[in-house]
Amino acid sequence: RYPAALAAYAEAHERFTQLDEPVTVAGIWHQTGMVYQEAGQPEAAEDAYRQSLAIKVRLGNVAGQASTLVQLGNLYGDVLGRNEDAVDFYRQAANKYLVTGDTAGEGRTRSNLASSLRKLRRFDEARQEIRRANECKSQFGHASAPWKAWAILANIETDAGNPDAAAAAKRKAIASYLDYRRDGGENHDRDGRLALAVTQPLLAGDPAQAVALLGQLAADPAAAALLPFIRALQAIVNGSRDRRLAEAPDLDHTMPAEIGLLIDALDDAPEQAGR
Repeated sequence: RYPAALAAYAEAHERFTQLDEPVTVAGIWHQTGMVYQEAGQPEAAEDAYRQSLAIKVRLGNVAGQASTLVQLGNLYGDVLGRNEDAVDFYRQAANKYLVTGDTAGEGRTRSNLASSLRKLRRFDEARQEIRRANECKSQFGHASAPWKAWAILANIETDAGNPDAAAAAKRKAIASYLDYRRDGGENHDRDGRLALAVTQPLLAGDPAQAVALLGQLAADPAAAALLPFIRALQAIVNGSRDRRLAEAPDLDHTMPAEIGLLIDALDDAPEQAGR
């Protein structure tokens, strides 16, 4: 699908260039860069982003500059592994969000900046940025996903050799995420989808389906990162309702909430769960 998307953007670029609509052209370059990035063509992606950025600078579109600088940071950090450059792009973007008063954008970007600084083992700077990110996110409740910032801080403290501080930050991430889920928020990540896939057959009185699913996943090398979570779910499917399952140290910060919510659901409907 990438060639078709790129062809469509190229056609649109030509049309809006002829119409002398640079704002639209800048947006097309930005979207083109994202397609190239997804298609595994980082050099072409960078060129497209820089074309977009140059137009936005010429137009004085500060908010647009911030958005493209973030994409350049993502490209350099996540794809090219050049975290020093990613830090520079994220810092520029965060400062532009600050200038425009986009506190939500600033919070998201400073979270990315903190993660890149952690990879460079610049822990003091990383802490400073994630604290500012938390300040920004605190204004927007669940919508800003504050648990992600606490999880980043936990990773920073883990890498810095501060296990107590890491544990405290992880507890805050877990509590924040659980509040979001209890307030009706959904989890569309792998652990959330897996928890739902286990909950439904258990509530329908068909534990064998859940057993088969978890057994298949446990044997899949591609699901290795989920193994601690899978083991906890297997214990629940086998009848355990021990909430200490959520306290395993190798669980990601979203997983304890899913474990607790599954036990809650089964406790509320013991007959349907086959108990």
